Amino acid sequence: MRKTRPDLRLRRGFTLLEMMIVIAVIAVVAALSVSSLKELIPRFRARQAAHEFASHLEQARQLAIMHNRETKVEIVNYDTDLTNTGTNTGYWEISVGDSRVGSADWDVLPMEVTSGADAHKSEGTFDISSSGEHYRRGVGLAEPDVTEIIFTPKGWVGNSNANFGSDGFLSFVFVNKIAEAQGQTDRYTVMVYRGGMVRVEASLSSGFANDEAGMDDASSLSSTSPN
Repeated sequence: MRKTRPDLRLRRGFTLLEMMIVIAVIAVVAALSVSSLKELIPRFRARQAAHEFASHLEQARQLAIMHNRETKVEIVNYDTDLTNTGTNTGYWEISVGDSRVGSADWDVLPMEVTSGADAHKSEGTFDISSSGEHYRRGVGLAEPDVTEIIFTPKGWVGNSNANFGSDGFLSFVFVNKIAEAQGQTDRYTVMVYRGGMVRVEASLSSGFANDEAGMDDASSLSSTSPN
């Protein structure tokens, strides 16, 4: 029986030109990915910081309802130069009061068993600067109109009417300073309504529209009406 020999032409490998084209395509894709990551990471950090702050507001509200005591989230320090990417600032505290017994003191979390000096503050302090435990590089907390948010034992916001804007909420803005320094807008506003509801909303340049990490980010952490 006559054996047929395989056609060597069907076993041809890649040519040098084909390999060079593939390598060039991979290099271009990698370069684009690195460029995208440089934009996405600061945006993600700003969004993350805003949501963390919003969750701390919700935590303070729930503590007020659970313990029947007023609580406070206080902005201790904020960023005064939103285009300076060399530094970033944002520091707030969660504390609990007890006006029922005539006390004017505020106890930064964790809640102390006995009244007096606030010896422990490990659970109630949040610092996004480079020296803080919650460092968010390139993210700044813009100067707010109000530095304190008070929650009543019923979960309402106890700030005076003068503190609320024409839209009926308190606002706190977290800024992507990398984008800000480049003349772009990438901000996340935490809005606190009189009834205790909290929303996070994005304000983005047209260049960020419909971006996976920069899309509109309206969300409600609490839609429960206070008792």
